[in-house]
Amino acid sequence: MMTGQNIDSLIGGYRSLTGKAPIMPKWAYGFWQSKEHYNSQKRS
Repeated sequence: MMTGQNIDSLIGGYRSLTGKAPIMPKWAYGFWQSKEHYNSQKRS
């Protein structure tokens, strides 16, 4: 069991046990587009 004074200390303890999480490179995220942002004026 891990304890801490606040959420930051809990996350810090978890990171010290599990190691740093790798961040994906930008190219790995791909193209993201939402259809909700492209309504015509007639549909709005």
